Amino acid sequence: MIRTVIFILLMVFTISSCQNDNTSATDAVKPQAAFFDLKAYFQQEEERLSSLAQIRKQTQVGEEQEVQTIDQPDLKAELDIFTQSDINKIAWLDKYQVDTTWYQVGQMKQLTYQAIDEKLKTKRLHIDFQPDGQVIQIDILRSNTSLIASLEQRLNYRPQEGYRIESRQQTSISDESALVVDVQFLMTPTDPR
Repeated sequence: MIRTVIFILLMVFTISSCQNDNTSATDAVKPQAAFFDLKAYFQQEEERLSSLAQIRKQTQVGEEQEVQTIDQPDLKAELDIFTQSDINKIAWLDKYQVDTTWYQVGQMKQLTYQAIDEKLKTKRLHIDFQPDGQVIQIDILRSNTSLIASLEQRLNYRPQEGYRIESRQQTSISDESALVVDVQFLMTPTDPR
């Protein structure tokens, strides 16, 4: 049952992802990052976590829960939902309001992007940094509405711990459904962090 609901949620989100965010091939070619580059960050995380032996994944749909330990997880697939939230497109330079706070030493403490354009799926992207520039956590709010369904997702990524995804979906033919996925990284003793 849980797997069926997860599959339906992911299919609706994938289909609706294809309908929005019109970008041309020239948008992919950019001389420098317009915003914080989520894709590059998560590619680095895939490398950093490549020695990760296991993850513990707890999935909850309504009242049903499932917990599993996954050996040698496919990190690209696991982190794909975060890279899909990337806002780093030149065409969107004027579509987000940017707010930053700084440590006294001149290093960025927090970085927040808030969507100005209601059509964008990534509504908010917030990154917290340590004084040395390392990411502490990333919070993302996404929402998308189509004729078929509306979907809201809250994503939280903590590089030292794991991540959490909360999804709420309402379709024209069903009641609201909620999905929560909590993933804990089971680090190996050789991990430098």
